[in-house]
Amino acid sequence: MRMKSFAVRTLIGVALSLIIAGLFLMPLQAQTDELKVEAIIGLSTDLLSVSVASMNAKTEFARRNLSDRDAILERFRELDEWSQSQGDLLYERYKTTQPDYLAASAKYREKIQDYLNDRTEAREALEGLEKRMKALIDELETIMAKAKR
Repeated sequence: MRMKSFAVRTLIGVALSLIIAGLFLMPLQAQTDELKVEAIIGLSTDLLSVSVASMNAKTEFARRNLSDRDAILERFRELDEWSQSQGDLLYERYKTTQPDYLAASAKYREKIQDYLNDRTEAREALEGLEKRMKALIDELETIMAKAKR
């Protein structure tokens, strides 16, 4: 069930990334300078590739380590940091090669950061729920042990 939820969130994230990329490309397509459009498409594609690679790695790691929730969450944090660093590198590369579209890529980057922040908040909420569930399970086990006496 959690994997399905993760897959749905992943697909929603990819769809949102494509929509955001499309919003930035619509005004650019009216211009005749194809190099500028290709720069934005390249940035969008590279960032999406990093995001998909990170999500694939998370899915595979979770699939192999379903019983160790703490290890999964730690790996997710590492992959998010890796994804962010890759985004930073791509951003710097495109900033130096395409200064005309620095503003557009900065807006796109802000949208991606907002998405990552939302995911972080969701993960933190999930961790809080897991802690509460563990406490409830412990409490239930205590009650059941008392009931058996």
